[in-house]
Amino acid sequence: MPNQILRTYKLTKKINDGVILDNLCIDLFENEILGLTGPYHSGKEILPMIFSGSVKADSGKIFLSEKEIKITSRKSAQKNRIFTIDKQPCLITGLSVAENICIASTLTKGLFYKKEQTTSFVCDLFEEFQLNINPFDSVKNLSIFEKHIISFISAYVHGAKVILADHVLSFYDKEESEFLFSLLNKLKKKGISTILIDNYHSILFYKSDRIMVMKNGKNMGSFYKEEISEKIVQELTGKKDTVSDPFPHRQKNTEPVLWADQITSPLLKTPVSFSAQKGEMIGFSGAKYSELSGLMYTLAGRSRLLTGEITLYQKPLNLKSIHHALKEGIWMLPHNWESTALFPDMSVKDNICIMYFNRISTWNFINERLRNYSARQVMRRAGIPEKYLNIKMRKLSPEHQQKLLTAKLLHSKLKVLLLDEPFLYHDAAQKREVSAFLSELSSQGVIVLLFASSRQRLEGFCDRIYLIDN
Repeated sequence: MPNQILRTYKLTKKINDGVILDNLCIDLFENEILGLTGPYHSGKEILPMIFSGSVKADSGKIFLSEKEIKITSRKSAQKNRIFTIDKQPCLITGLSVAENICIASTLTKGLFYKKEQTTSFVCDLFEEFQLNINPFDSVKNLSIFEKHIISFISAYVHGAKVILADHVLSFYDKEESEFLFSLLNKLKKKGISTILIDNYHSILFYKSDRIMVMKNGKNMGSFYKEEISEKIVQELTGKKDTVSDPFPHRQKNTEPVLWADQITSPLLKTPVSFSAQKGEMIGFSGAKYSELSGLMYTLAGRSRLLTGEITLYQKPLNLKSIHHALKEGIWMLPHNWESTALFPDMSVKDNICIMYFNRISTWNFINERLRNYSARQVMRRAGIPEKYLNIKMRKLSPEHQQKLLTAKLLHSKLKVLLLDEPFLYHDAAQKREVSAFLSELSSQGVIVLLFASSRQRLEGFCDRIYLIDN
């Protein structure tokens, strides 16, 4: 019987009136890959926050090698050799891959690092793990998959014993998922245990050493891979993994209303041309995510146009800033929407009305009555009780935050929506939620542009897909 490396005892967490974790007990053994799965909002989403110290459990204990530990911050978690890899990796984009790996290690001293030793060390490391990444390339040029891989390597260099990966498989295609498990097996031989927290992925079932299933914040049971199947998981959670037609109410194609002709910007070096019809869903994918993000930031006004022309409803656009883009009805929704599209320290009402300032004010004086009316309209559409109107956004559950953001978009005068890696979750419930949201936007005539590093994630959701490469 292998030794137990990590254990939780009766972890409990409540947000508002909802129980997120209900006396949860988890065990992780040495040199093990544990796949932790369950339906959307089963409670597994909050575990990375607890183990990284950004959220504190209401009660319960965490044991590492049978010794109770307290995790109050990411630093204290890493001091206990527990590392969390988020959907958006915590890397310093201004530094190279090698510098990100070795920062704050024995190869650095203060703000300086030993260049020759670092170069030799990282090259040997990449050869050992068979990584096809340039260690001296800037991190900002990497894809999401490559950033995750660098985060795993960095955790190993900094002495990790336990790594929690938060829904990373949702970003990958089949080949990338296979490579990740190959890397995890190499790390396992070096004494590192991994918890992969994710939704239903077939590769999770036949590549993990053990599978644990959660529902309603409870541990429904753990099984070795020989004992488990997706059918058993569905029976435990009472959930069928089926998805209906994603877009039952799509509009018929019309003449193009959005044109981009040979556009370039400081972030978009390759000239790009495309067109989109009213209510159309267009996907963009390519080998280099930096090219995709460059196009997205150019259309969102975050990178000024150098050459070419953008036309929307026969009106040439001069997008000098995000404000100009918003004024023209163009808004970008990043994949880490909870940290960038919402303001956690502002009230729910203020978060709703910040987009409608011109509609609820006269001569810069806010009409409080109209403001409350607009906020209540959006909350009713989102199915959120009005008692939460004046509380801070951070106190809303993640599910309510997402519903609120969706309702706010549907209530706004939106013409073009840019979505960066929108399909973070691949289980049936999340696909239905995203599909219903995009379908309703399409029925209102909104053009939706989806950007993803993997083309497979866009198939079945888009009318057309553009592949962008050098």
